[in-house]
Amino acid sequence: LTGLAESDNKAHGAAAADLMAEVAEAEGIAVGDLVVLELLGTQSATAGLERHQGFEERAGELGINIVASLPTEFENDTAYNAVMDAFQAHPDINAIFVPSDNACYSGVESALSQLNKLVPKGEEGHILITSVDGGPTGLDGVRNGYIDAIAAQSKLLMSEEAMNMALKVVQGETLEENIVRIQPTTVTQENVDDPTLWANAITIEE
Repeated sequence: LTGLAESDNKAHGAAAADLMAEVAEAEGIAVGDLVVLELLGTQSATAGLERHQGFEERAGELGINIVASLPTEFENDTAYNAVMDAFQAHPDINAIFVPSDNACYSGVESALSQLNKLVPKGEEGHILITSVDGGPTGLDGVRNGYIDAIAAQSKLLMSEEAMNMALKVVQGETLEENIVRIQPTTVTQENVDDPTLWANAITIEE
């Protein structure tokens, strides 16, 4: 391995917990009153495991109450079933952490719709949702008011860092760091249409 540019997945999970607390407080909900369903990405994969570790650890520091942690395997069908099962066991859930809006948010949205709990922010009964990734599905969720905030990956920056590493190696330079971990970018309704967000850049190019 000459060099690696990747998302800091643990930081992304932690940021999603921070965003959940910030959104709750902005809506007048005490952090201690959050009843959270944590959806898990594939735990045998680095991204799934580290996002879980980051979210769980930061949630504990903030006093966020996680009542269920259920697998999605980064699949929409599994995420759908997890949400349905979680609300059956814990009907008072008022917040959800989605480990990848790109991979499993559609299943979450379908389940909430089935449960008559798909309510946009600002309206009574809204389920607070934070996620990781910032894919096209996630950005649409923010636009529609169903996702409150995203700890988004910066895939364009990741590509840029990887290219810079490659150029240095080709030119015979020594890399100062072999691994660069990219920190999350916050996405809310205020900046969801920013053209520098990777999902928007892809949409523009298409």
